[in-house]
Amino acid sequence: SLSSLSYSEVMAQSIEKPLSSNESKVLGILWNKEEDQFVFRFNAFLALAKSTPFTKRGLLQLIARLYDPLGLLSPLIVPLKRAFQKACVANIPWDNELPENLQADVKAWLRDLGDVGSIAFPRYSFIVDRKLIKSVHLVGFSDASEIAFGGVFYVRVESDLGVDVNIFASRSRIAPIKIQTIPRLELLGCLLLATLSEHVKGCISSVVDIHAEHFLSDSFTALCWIKNKCQHFKQFVEERAKKIRGLTQIDTWKHVKGIENPADLTSRGLMPSQLRDNVFWKNGPHWLKLPVEQWPVRSDVSAFTKDSVQERNAQERK
Repeated sequence: SLSSLSYSEVMAQSIEKPLSSNESKVLGILWNKEEDQFVFRFNAFLALAKSTPFTKRGLLQLIARLYDPLGLLSPLIVPLKRAFQKACVANIPWDNELPENLQADVKAWLRDLGDVGSIAFPRYSFIVDRKLIKSVHLVGFSDASEIAFGGVFYVRVESDLGVDVNIFASRSRIAPIKIQTIPRLELLGCLLLATLSEHVKGCISSVVDIHAEHFLSDSFTALCWIKNKCQHFKQFVEERAKKIRGLTQIDTWKHVKGIENPADLTSRGLMPSQLRDNVFWKNGPHWLKLPVEQWPVRSDVSAFTKDSVQERNAQERK
């Protein structure tokens, strides 16, 4: 983690360098001071990629060089992690060349990254004077697919000047090699989001008070497991649902339609060109700027689904 590294070690992990006096580094991330944006540039990374062999070891080295402590590039990194997992499943030796199909996927990704040039995100979520802020809402989304699961947080700031929404942090994980059901993976996504919330809340609350928290998932089954704390589910579900309840308030979990869920991008991945100007990813769904009572979400999501019943203990199903 960042907390266990010295400043020089953090800086060394990021290989991109400032290009002008308007840029400097903040914990290894390029910061454009004039635009007040974090800038991810990939020139040095692409130069490194040219001399990196297309092996499992080389692919892991490339993944490690994509320095992104806030997870703002999470969807972009999923395709590379997925290719690495496929190489592991195929038991390819570390220094053997990857199969042609995996090489083709990685090369296409690198070409697309070269066309992108750079990707920028606002550095500061509170662009108005704090005296003008009326409320700050933390809004998290989680999702999962057979490829990956993940979560993303947005900070919604309402002030005298209106409502501003920006991405704050994200995390994604490739689905385990041991096949799990989609509802179980959805639950893992919820747990990842709940765990990330501890770090996010710590950062935000050091600057302003958080007035409300919202945790949104498009899985009725995962929400059922979280909401029904008096039921007894199988160990895999029960342990993770219990952790989620310990990290968050149950009534803050609500259902959102899949098409309105930006965390879907963390679970399926994007090519670099698809992420660069993706407003849905950078600012969340448009309705986050509406009054909370007008959001298209549901809180009445504790009813059992077919999948959720299958995870109940035998004695509970009687």
